[in-house]
Amino acid sequence: MTKIARFIALLVMFFVLSNCKSDTTNTSGLVALDLAEAVKNQETGYASDLFDEVSITVLDGQGKWFFPGHMITNVYHEDYSLFYDLYENAPIGIFDKEGKLFLSLDKHGKGPGEYTVVADVGMNPEQTKICVNEGHKKKMHWYDLKGNWIESIDLPTKFNNLHVLPGGKMILQNKRYDTDEYDSIRLMLTDSEGKFLKSIWNKPMEVNDYPQFMDGFWIRNTGKNGLFYRDSPLYDTIYSISDDTQFEARYIFDVGNLGLPIKIAEDFNRSQEWINYLRVHRYFTTGDNLVISGAYKKWVHFIANLKDGTIKCYNEIKDDLIGYRSIPYDQTQDGKYLVQQIHVQYAKDNLETMFPKQDVQFPEKRDKLKELITSADENTDVILVYYRIKN
Repeated sequence: MTKIARFIALLVMFFVLSNCKSDTTNTSGLVALDLAEAVKNQETGYASDLFDEVSITVLDGQGKWFFPGHMITNVYHEDYSLFYDLYENAPIGIFDKEGKLFLSLDKHGKGPGEYTVVADVGMNPEQTKICVNEGHKKKMHWYDLKGNWIESIDLPTKFNNLHVLPGGKMILQNKRYDTDEYDSIRLMLTDSEGKFLKSIWNKPMEVNDYPQFMDGFWIRNTGKNGLFYRDSPLYDTIYSISDDTQFEARYIFDVGNLGLPIKIAEDFNRSQEWINYLRVHRYFTTGDNLVISGAYKKWVHFIANLKDGTIKCYNEIKDDLIGYRSIPYDQTQDGKYLVQQIHVQYAKDNLETMFPKQDVQFPEKRDKLKELITSADENTDVILVYYRIKN
């Protein structure tokens, strides 16, 4: 082999190895959480072990934002709550922390600063701007807190959702069925203008345990632990994204032989069989614990101590703070609170079921909540209860 041929071969090998290295996820800190073993021994847990404060907010003027039987999507920030209907050309309702309607944003149309189908809404970390995402059109639109259009940004690819970082950079979750020059990138980083900066995680669209499932909204802020990302609703690994966007596998859910078989997972018509398998749905952090909600024949919860590796399984977590039927699952974007969304009419019709008899730490707040529910008129659809997560 000539020197030139050897040089070319070495150069090709260098680029191959470089690309392989950039696509490798760091697994050095991976912690396996044995949920299959933990689910064998179940006990009763209490909300006071997870939360230390409760506050109640009644949303007013809600008629345009809540439709019976519709998929109402909500995004909770520290000072604002955003609601929008996936199936209606309805305005986006932004409520402040006191529950007052702060802004009704409706920019449907095809002109500058307008959108057609809302894929996702949110705010920047400083809560000074509102973003409306049109993932299928590769666009996001920014508005000020008065609803005035600021700018629209073209993004590199179609996306499911995005997370705005402090300073304006964005992490995009690529739409799995889109095919373009970025189709091997699952997560990417852009600048504040939407310009592609780098791949955070390369994973081709066809490489997935459950190819029939769309990726969910699995980028979330978990307070001091930064961003966590989960590949899909049935995937078993949680990844962390550090401030410098290093991507690392952190926790893996070991469900053993209780896991959902691929054949059943891919068949939507056989979803009634899912109840017999151990599945993980949502998670959040509190201090040194990872709290995991899932299902195995019925709803179960796991609390994994990340310092000593112990895991406990609970067949229920009683709300011993205000006595509501179940603990919440929605988390504010700053990671400080979980939010219970109470649909007033249903709670009013089932008051004894929603408030089982038990001793509580904040009886005055329980009584206030019950009074708000029973006295609510037809214009009050939802009450929000914020549970502050213990550090």
